[in-house]
Amino acid sequence: MDWIKELSAQFENIEFFPPVKEKDVRALERKFDIKFHKELRRLLKSTDGFLAKFDANICWSILENENNTDIYTENMYICENNNAPEGVDFKEVVFFGDDGADIFWGFKLEDGKMTDTIVSWNRMKNSVREYQMPLKNFFRMVAES
Repeated sequence: MDWIKELSAQFENIEFFPPVKEKDVRALERKFDIKFHKELRRLLKSTDGFLAKFDANICWSILENENNTDIYTENMYICENNNAPEGVDFKEVVFFGDDGADIFWGFKLEDGKMTDTIVSWNRMKNSVREYQMPLKNFFRMVAES
C-alpha cells in the first residue's frame, strides 16, 4: 500500500516527514524492547510521522523532529506523568499519535509485540476504547472525526 497516497486522500493540509530506515525502526524497537506492528513499521518507512487537522500530531516520529513529537519521549512522558484508567497499564501500550487535543492512540502490547488492537485513550475523561481494525481504517476514522 502507498501510505502517502492513502493518507493524502483522507486528510486535508497533511504534512509528511522524511521516511526512516529499517535500522531506525529496529533501534526504537530495542529501546522499547518490543517488536513493532507491521503496518506501523511500513508507515514509518514511508513517512516518519505526519501532521494534519490543524497541525495535530496524528502520527508521531521515530527520529527527533522540531515539528513533531517523537514516539519514545512521548511514551515516557505519558507513563511518568499520567494515571492510567483502571484496568489499563500504560506500559502495555505504545502510543504513536494524538488528535491535537486530548486523545492519544497506540498499539496494545502482548509478549513484547504490538498486537492488532489499537487503544484510544481520552486523557481528559481518563477512559480507553479499543479498536480491532487495520491501521489505515483507524486513520480514516480519525480523519472523519
